Amino acid sequence: MNTVVAMHLFSALELLSGLIFFPLLFYICVSFLRRYKDTPIWKSRTLSDIDCYDISIKIVTAVYSLMTFAAGLISVLCLRNNDLVRDRFWLVSFWVCFGFGYYAYDSVMKPYCFGMDSNERGGLRVLRSYSKNQPMMLTHHLLIMLVYYPTLLWFRNGKCDFLVGCFFLAELTVPFIQIRHIMYRLGMTSLPQYLWNGVVMVITFFLSRIVVLFYIYYAYAQYRGVPVVRVFGLLPLRCNIGMLALISMQLYWFGLMLKKFAKYVYSNGKEE
Repeated sequence: MNTVVAMHLFSALELLSGLIFFPLLFYICVSFLRRYKDTPIWKSRTLSDIDCYDISIKIVTAVYSLMTFAAGLISVLCLRNNDLVRDRFWLVSFWVCFGFGYYAYDSVMKPYCFGMDSNERGGLRVLRSYSKNQPMMLTHHLLIMLVYYPTLLWFRNGKCDFLVGCFFLAELTVPFIQIRHIMYRLGMTSLPQYLWNGVVMVITFFLSRIVVLFYIYYAYAQYRGVPVVRVFGLLPLRCNIGMLALISMQLYWFGLMLKKFAKYVYSNGKEE
């Protein structure tokens, strides 16, 4: 009983540390950027208050994503030669609790900054406007908070740390997406760095969000000692349907990303 209490207490401390770390990092970023509000960042472009908040949100997101990718990579490397279903790795459980703090913080700060940017006032009015203008982001956060994290914390019964680590790898592309947004906001789309960041963004998206899903099947085939084509018959139907849905979704987003990137290239560096 004491062991169970200690485990729950440790998990609560991990969760609390995430709830403190990410808002604190955001505060540090905003404070740092405000020091340069009157300094031209690009040509005559200076930072406004909303720029400081918006860029800080994206920096925190990039930091979270890099840390999540690192946690996933370490976990996958440590578990890839073990029992892929039952073996545990402490970093996965820690990061699930710690990372929940990021989404709790982000679920508050994104609507708040949206309200600042759109000059909306009042909590309910901001939420209504945010849900109307950012339905995909709102849906994403609700699914993460209400489905993804509860599943990882309570419903997987301590199994499949390797699979969770593979899903963590998907965050590799996010820092480059955030860099793109920051450069776009500051009017830097004509710079060659914007183009090369787009190239890296597309490549990392393909590797971390599409290739890694097929790697999961390959790793499971190696674990069971069977050809890859037989894995589909060994897994429950719901697992194959879930993976098919994930792959289809990532291919859809990858197609949109390629289309937008090609449009940017052929328009000689002009992006709407």
